[in-house]
Amino acid sequence: MELLRIEGLSKIFGSGHLEVRALEGINLSVSEGNLVALLGPSGSGKTTLLLCISLILDPTEDNIVFADQTIFQKTE
Repeated sequence: MELLRIEGLSKIFGSGHLEVRALEGINLSVSEGNLVALLGPSGSGKTTLLLCISLILDPTEDNIVFADQTIFQKTE
């Protein structure tokens, strides 16, 4: 069973010429019982991804589904 699904997660800080794209177009699917490790260099967006998944930060664009329930969906 799919436990977590993320579709097109993006997080942008700032705007205009000060815009920083911390995450862009992230897709992720995690099935129940699987372990996941986030690896990458400093500044690659690992913490930003976790903060968006936990809804501490609002993603700029995204659809997050947890246990078949949409917990966040950005609508324009």
